[in-house]
Amino acid sequence: MTNYLVGLENEIKVKPIIENFFRFTLIHSNRYDTFDFYNDNNYIEFKCRNCYSYTYNDLMMNLNKWNEGYKLMNINKHIYYVFKFIDGIYYYEQTFEDNFNIKKYNNKEYIYIPTNKLMKITNN
Repeated sequence: MTNYLVGLENEIKVKPIIENFFRFTLIHSNRYDTFDFYNDNNYIEFKCRNCYSYTYNDLMMNLNKWNEGYKLMNINKHIYYVFKFIDGIYYYEQTFEDNFNIKKYNNKEYIYIPTNKLMKITNN
């Protein structure tokens, strides 16, 4: 199974969990959209990690995606990054006050979200 299909399978499984937690309905984006889910007021990027939530001090996120989040926030949208770990599902809501590390890796820029900023949605 391709990485895309594995990711899609996880997105389908986690969508009702996210909707139930946030208490809003989501639309599943198409494959090439910036975020995986959205509705009128919210955008969600979903990532699966094959480790525990406490394995690393931070999580790497593409800076272009993060910057797109800022653009959407400027028109009053909420941006969430949801992570599925071995020990549960967690999220982080992007804010204008974020001051996270930015590093270059393989000629791309990434922002590093500290794992101690994540909020727990559910156990696995």
